[in-house]
Amino acid sequence: MKALRDEAIRDHKAYIVHLDLESNCLWIESEGMGEEETVAARERAFKFPQGVRILDVWYRGRGKKVDGEAGIRLSKKGYVEQMVIHLGADDGRQFSLVLRPFLATIKVYDKYVDIETI
Repeated sequence: MKALRDEAIRDHKAYIVHLDLESNCLWIESEGMGEEETVAARERAFKFPQGVRILDVWYRGRGKKVDGEAGIRLSKKGYVEQMVIHLGADDGRQFSLVLRPFLATIKVYDKYVDIETI
């Protein structure tokens, strides 16, 4: 995310990191990509390792997404919407990745947290 944020600022280009909660993968789309490039990016999607899955994605003001696709939008200035991505492991462990609009870092918790409790 840090490298993509830096690229968005440097190239003054918006990006979307797509998270597919059904197939447990992610891919990146950039502003101005054509249909063929978008399809190719999806075909090259990063698959999460076996035993790790996306549980849900929580957006401030929009609530929780538990199926389908979710997106992380990086603006041309590198800003993201405040959100929490929850990951789970087959052994029962859960993790929360907290993204904040103006911070370049992602806060990682080794448990399932709701944004209101942080």
